[in-house]
Amino acid sequence: RRSLYHFRKRSMPDPVLQAFDAPNGDFSCARRTRSNTPLAALTSLNETLFVEAAQALAQRILREGGGSDESRIRRAYLLCTSRAPTAAE
Repeated sequence: RRSLYHFRKRSMPDPVLQAFDAPNGDFSCARRTRSNTPLAALTSLNETLFVEAAQALAQRILREGGGSDESRIRRAYLLCTSRAPTAAE
């Protein structure tokens, strides 16, 4: 089981989470509204957290993926989705 825990201060919402239209943490949110904003895309491209995570994933794929592009792609798919890719994928 994988989880991500994040400290949240009620008086100061996280700007990264706000870029992704995070719900107000003071109340229960059964269903999130769908949104597609340029700010979310720019945040995922430029935020240090996401850049470092992408670099770490790339280094791990190069280290564990073998010598061929096909084996690296297979390893990347397995790491990201926890399953092997199908033939169509």
